[in-house]
Amino acid sequence: MLIECLRLTASQVYLVHGPRPVLVDVGLARDAPTVTAWLARKQIAPRDLGAIILTHAHADHAGAVSALAHWSGAPVVVGMGDVSTVHSGGRDGSSPPTGIRRVLASFGLIQAYPPLPRHYPVIPVETGLELEALGGVGAVLPVPGHTSGSVAVVLDSGDVIAGDVLIGGYLLGVVARSTPVSHFHHVDRSRNRASIGALLSTGAHTWHLGHGGPVASESVRAWLDRSPSG
Repeated sequence: MLIECLRLTASQVYLVHGPRPVLVDVGLARDAPTVTAWLARKQIAPRDLGAIILTHAHADHAGAVSALAHWSGAPVVVGMGDVSTVHSGGRDGSSPPTGIRRVLASFGLIQAYPPLPRHYPVIPVETGLELEALGGVGAVLPVPGHTSGSVAVVLDSGDVIAGDVLIGGYLLGVVARSTPVSHFHHVDRSRNRASIGALLSTGAHTWHLGHGGPVASESVRAWLDRSPSG
């Protein structure tokens, strides 16, 4: 199974090739033309997509969802806890303390974005979702902690696309990209730690992240063992 990564200014987008291609995350609102041009270079039209999966509803991962959903007609797969945030364009959801909020805003992580219209098809993930019906090979699993509705895509190839449960490297993945690093903000750090443990139990060997990476599972397990607070 082929996984391709598009590095954007603030995050990363993944394309999973299967019976139908599946797009995981979409970047900031301004990234929509960049993502569609990237797909076009691979001879994939938006209408070819089997699904758009959002690992979580922060603007750097979900900001272009309305545009991509409109152009593709593909269902948007999102964790149950983040559905209202996507429908409100990032205006609904947990608010971190003011100081952290300013830091997140400086990176464009919590800015508002065009909301996903409610008549667009949405598949909420609460306990897990098999991707076969959407043209993918694998499953979407809930991994709450970074946001209440964070999800990860666990593929039959042994790869996992895990969003922001971790960062690969320092400075949001600019330096030492294969080194697991804790994200500077989670709504529930203990739940995020438990989610990392749950992903390790799937046996996935390679972690593809929202920033930096990829990271080997052995490195993630070693990081978890030496980082009691997660």
